[in-house]
Amino acid sequence: MLENYLVDKLLNVMEEEAKIFLDYLDLSQKKKDVLINENIAVLESITNTEKDMAERLGKLEKEREKIIEELAVQANLKSTELTVSSIMEKVDRSRRERLETARNTIKDTVEKIKEANKINESLINNALEYINFSVNLLTSLNNSTVKYGNDGKVQKEMNNRSLFDVKL
Repeated sequence: MLENYLVDKLLNVMEEEAKIFLDYLDLSQKKKDVLINENIAVLESITNTEKDMAERLGKLEKEREKIIEELAVQANLKSTELTVSSIMEKVDRSRRERLETARNTIKDTVEKIKEANKINESLINNALEYINFSVNLLTSLNNSTVKYGNDGKVQKEMNNRSLFDVKL
């Protein structure tokens, strides 16, 4: 049997991680709306919040790894051999249920975050393509040469470049 105080510490860390991942998912979904509405100020704020969350998750991950190492020593295992599932087998029912809930919440939420990030990545790529198209369009319209005619007057000659000769 594992020490309850260590399992409780692990539970607290995992539940905090689950909460942060849920908040991160919420931000990812808000980011989608911000990208669609092109609100750069809010996007910057969301990005800063995500950075803070990532730092907090990194600290929790280190704390979780330390607890796992302590639990592994108690179980006479290497920390790499100790999983949440194996811990669940060695604890009482209420702790097992909490561990399972935290594990499933983290797992499911991370999958949803991945999906939201794919959508956001696509929106960002579309915006970049549009910006590149606009820049190329503007530069191609301004790409003309000046020639002087036989009468000495300036004649403006446009390049024979079509609007569709633009790299997308």
